[in-house]
This record gives sequence, C-alpha cells and structure tokens, in this order.
Amino acid sequence: ITSTMTADSTKHAIFIIGNPLLDMSIHVDQAMLDKYGLKENDSILAEEKHMSIYSEVASNPNVRYLAGGSAQNTARGIGVLLGSGSVAYTGSVGSDEDAAKLKKANDDHNVTCLYQPVDTPTGRCAVLVHDAHRSMVTALGAANKYTLDMVKSNNVWPHAESAEIILVSGYFLTVCPDAAFELAKMAHEKNKIFVLTTSAPFIPMACKDAMEKLVPYADYLIGNEEELESFAKSFGLDGDGRKGLAKEVQAMKKLNADRGRTVVITQSADPVIVATGDGVQEIPVPKVEQKDIVDADGAGDGFLAGFLVGVVKGKTVKEQVDAGNFMGQRVLMQHGPNYPKECWEFGKTL
Repeated sequence: ITSTMTADSTKHAIFIIGNPLLDMSIHVDQAMLDKYGLKENDSILAEEKHMSIYSEVASNPNVRYLAGGSAQNTARGIGVLLGSGSVAYTGSVGSDEDAAKLKKANDDHNVTCLYQPVDTPTGRCAVLVHDAHRSMVTALGAANKYTLDMVKSNNVWPHAESAEIILVSGYFLTVCPDAAFELAKMAHEKNKIFVLTTSAPFIPMACKDAMEKLVPYADYLIGNEEELESFAKSFGLDGDGRKGLAKEVQAMKKLNADRGRTVVITQSADPVIVATGDGVQEIPVPKVEQKDIVDADGAGDGFLAGFLVGVVKGKTVKEQVDAGNFMGQRVLMQHGPNYPKECWEFGKTL
C-alpha cells in the first residue's frame, strides 16, 4: 500500500492500541533477578510478590524513567519515520505527572495521542537490564481500565476508521479483548490491514481465547521466537522447527482470503523468519558488535516500527525487514526505547 494521508487530523497511516506505561530502568545483577524469580528476555505482569520491586528500582540512584509500553514505543518509532499525523495511539493513563511525561514523549515523536484518562495511577514497568538482556515486570495501573466504550467513542473511533493499518498489541488482550475484536472486525469490513503481535511468551497461553478469535482477521502476525513457540504450544501446532511452525501459523484459518497472511518471527541476532503464501524465507540480520549493545529494551518495538513503515511505503518483504532491523538495532544501542538521530535521518530516505 501507499500512504493516503491528508490534512484531516483524524486520518493516519497507522492506528495502534496498547498499554501506555512509564518504564523505570536500571542495570542489575543476577541476584536481583533471582530475588523476584525473574528470567532474562521475559515480560510478566506483576503479582503481589513483585510489588516491592517498584520502590526498590525507584530508590536506585541510577534509575532512568522512559516513555514505555511496547505498542507506544512502536508508535513513536513510526512517528519518527513518517512524520506528523502519521500514527495515532490510544490507551488509558492516570491524571498524573507520569501521564504528562508520556504525552510529551508522544508529542515529540509525531504521535497523535488519544489517551483515555481514568482515576487510577498511570501504569509502570520495571525494566531490569542484566548483561544487555531485559526482564520486565509490569503493573498495568490505569492501562488496565481501558473499555470498549472508549475505543468506540467519537474521540477515538474516527481515527481508527480512517487508518490504513490497525495494530493491536498482544499485551492489550489482557485488558479489553472486546475492543481489540471490534477493531479487527472493522478492519475486515473496510479492507484495512490488521496486525496482531504476540508480545510476550505468556500472552498466547493466558489470552488463547482472544487470540483464537483475532488470528482469522490477522493479515500480519508478528513476534519473536519464544512467543512463536508459546503460540505453537498453546494452539497445538507441531511444525518442524521454527520455520515449520511459522508456515503452520501462516496457514491457519483467515477470513480475508484475498490477502494472504504474513508471519514475521524475529530471533535476536539470527535471521528473521517470514512466512507467506509463497513459502518461508530467512532474512539475515546485520551484525552488531557486542561492545555497541546497551540494552534490548524496546528493540523489538523499534523493529516493528520500521517493518510497518516499510509496509505503508509498499516496500518488498526484504526491505520491510531491513527497515525493521535498522530501527531495532539503533534502539539496541541506546538506554531503553529511544530513537537516535540516525532514525530520523533514515525516515527521510526510506
């Protein structure tokens, strides 16, 4: 597809729904992960046993507060690449200073911010970085209060109806799957591209019912290797290796038969797997020197931003993945989900 953006303030290339969070990021040792029973390269929702982690992280003199929430990170990356008015993002926040910080970050990155304020503090995510690997513990707070009425409101729905691509974060399925389903149905009825992410290994297991309803609408299903394996286990797939599983997911029931599903699986430094109706290909990932890696927080979100902008611009699959790798790797070289100057320059040439 090619962009059809106009001066209309409700018209965007991409509409995104997710969980807005303020990241609290620190570097930790293995003992800190062990204390809370956490794993590297994982993302979980906080349980009672994790609640003291937020005060512990906040008391660290080196804590960094960053605009976070996976889908919101992706929205900022898209805004960097496509410019003003290109992307709209919705989710629930509190009426507090944390929400103001998130909105400023969105404004600075060309994101049309469609927050729904509620009487609960804005959600936070403790990001523990160990040897450049991140472990994330999320207290959803206000993000957990999003409702179907919010997405169908006149403040939000026209933005979704006018977009070319609808992106639903898998994380959002723990909050309001009905809102996700309404967006999927609208995308199908209006022949828009519907994108679903798997987000974290626990999502395909904990949200299987919602995913089962949404996958038939998905033109793109995007995640990493651990999420793919969790998805396969949850849905009883038994393909031969990751490429086989990707092909099996690609072939699952799809409502719009005129547009085949694309499954995209990232594998850190290993090749990106892309399954389409024409088969499965592996696209190499450029090497990043270990000394240049700062932390992985938000790298996958950056990949998704670059990839989807490639889709908007009608690029080939390889060009889409290459754009995703460029953005993801630039994030990998920063503290947290930040987009350096090279990303803004890249947007002018993509």
